[in-house]
Amino acid sequence: MQSVLKTLGIGLVAVSGLAISNVTVADGGTLYTKKLCTTCHGADAKTSIQAIYPKLAGQDAEYLAAQTKHIKDKTRTGGQTGTMVPFTMALTDADITAIAGWIASQPSGAKGGDIGGTFAAKGCNNCHGNDGQSKGPGAKNVVPKLAGQNAEYIIAQTTAIKDGKRSGGNTADMTADKNVQGLTVDDIKAIAADLAGK
Repeated sequence: MQSVLKTLGIGLVAVSGLAISNVTVADGGTLYTKKLCTTCHGADAKTSIQAIYPKLAGQDAEYLAAQTKHIKDKTRTGGQTGTMVPFTMALTDADITAIAGWIASQPSGAKGGDIGGTFAAKGCNNCHGNDGQSKGPGAKNVVPKLAGQNAEYIIAQTTAIKDGKRSGGNTADMTADKNVQGLTVDDIKAIAADLAGK
């Protein structure tokens, strides 16, 4: 997975050590609007038009860039990815990196602190951290920050992964150890509520 770095303190974005000149985090904000990301995710990247769409602000830049590329090349399926494909097809890798950097720089609005509840009881914190915002000791790859996320989105995505309707990205990590297969509908709803409350 490509690493996304902000260097020189001016938001210059580099991918795997290769500088993309003249692309800044500020440019990512302009591209975010120009490429119509605001249509579903809101101008602030956290006020999505429907709760089924994810809040993106503050998300890990590397994760965002990777997921966008997986949607673009159609290796990530399920959920709202069909809606995203036409938008991602208009993006270059440099666009994706700049937009991901800008989104990551935006305040998420998550309250912070350990989540506990069903989230911890079912071991979700093993990969997503006790606060749902950091990489836990069991994480194999970069994982999404989940604290403060829309509950409907969490329910839909977790269910899609469990049912095999979402593929690509890190879904294999969620299914390899049968992490999601043991979750009931009530468990998934409780985890979503735990996360949305943070």
